[in-house]
Amino acid sequence: MPTLTLTHVYSTGLGENQYVRAEYLLEDATDDAAARAYAAANVPTTDSSLPLRQTDLTRSETGDFVVRAQYSLAESAGGTTKQTTTAAEERLTVGTQSVRRLVSLATISETVPMGETATDYAGAINQDEDGNIEGVDVVVPRLTLAVSEWFAPASITQSFKRTIADLTGTVNNATFRGWAAGEVLFLGARINPIRDDLQQVDYEFAIEANVTGFTIAPGFSIDKKGHEVTWTAYETETDTNANRARRVPAQVNVEQVYATASFDGLGL
Repeated sequence: MPTLTLTHVYSTGLGENQYVRAEYLLEDATDDAAARAYAAANVPTTDSSLPLRQTDLTRSETGDFVVRAQYSLAESAGGTTKQTTTAAEERLTVGTQSVRRLVSLATISETVPMGETATDYAGAINQDEDGNIEGVDVVVPRLTLAVSEWFAPASITQSFKRTIADLTGTVNNATFRGWAAGEVLFLGARINPIRDDLQQVDYEFAIEANVTGFTIAPGFSIDKKGHEVTWTAYETETDTNANRARRVPAQVNVEQVYATASFDGLGL
């Protein structure tokens, strides 16, 4: 009777506390029954501290058998166990978005015909004859954070789904994954079954930095949390040097438009 050998080919997955897929090569088995019996007795019962959950055998082109094993957290006495966060995957994307800027950071030059006096528009960009400030589109950073976590199916309860829905469109009220309170807007999540015993939840967040002492217009310095918005009220006055009407900022408001909440319920 030939001596059977089982060789580990590779292991791949999320490592400790998540799931692992492993492949073994089983050589010299004469038939399916012998191969299954040998695999059942010799495939390791753990990989990366995870228990063996399932094995599948297929015959290769050479006549040997390929054994594919799946390892993941086993069911606990009270049902399946929620996965830990130790191997959650983060993907930060830094892109751009266009915003309308009505007031410049600084006026570099003012040019008028010889003999005339330039009007001080206080940084207003593209002011028309009626005093309307059209501004200009500029590019600013746009950060999005995607986080993937893995859960046992029993953890994806109706209450958990409701929590995701309720927190969508809210801003963090405490530090979240290294970002300060006010900087993270939760955009929602997608739940994807991977296997019968594992589900992947993909979360998406928008990141915008808090600012302190930001000059939004000459003479107006503000503090603003990332997802708060600002707007400026203007008034008309006369530039006495040029004897010309101009629109200038009279008041800058910072407004809260998103509710704040704890993100603890997201399971991250």
